[in-house]
Amino acid sequence: MKRAVVGSSSLIALALAVGMAVATQARAQATTSTDVFRFDFTGFVFFHPCANGGVGEDVIFFGELLVAVHSTTTPRGQAVFHVTRAAPHLTAIGLDTGALYLPVGVTKSTQVLTQGATQFTFIDRSLLIGVGQTEDVILKTTIHFTINANGKLSAEIEDVEVICR
Repeated sequence: MKRAVVGSSSLIALALAVGMAVATQARAQATTSTDVFRFDFTGFVFFHPCANGGVGEDVIFFGELLVAVHSTTTPRGQAVFHVTRAAPHLTAIGLDTGALYLPVGVTKSTQVLTQGATQFTFIDRSLLIGVGQTEDVILKTTIHFTINANGKLSAEIEDVEVICR
């Protein structure tokens, strides 16, 4: 069983990294591209502190996450990224109670980056709806991105928070 506490945002970071690498190489001309990434999320686990009557439990994901990245670069080196994260085929199950969680909604982000060193922070809130009497949960992940003058991207997860609803 794989263990992760970073939620789906680390996958968005990967998609942004791929898109930004392409944008950096194509600075001499305006280009537009759209890529769709499918990530198998099966086996990733997080701890839900409000589940199981307040005792908490580990929750495991099954299925895939979809991340679409539409990028446009200009001859001046500006890059615009439209990122969409969706999870239409993803479910999660409490390992102690068998409680079922279904992710809902779509996360969208637009970033405009200029030539040279750039930084930005992305916050993803993933809502997991508990079926029946099960507590809903929000996974909030904060990721800080830095792109240096050479176009190299680094990403650091600054915070992961599980928020009970």
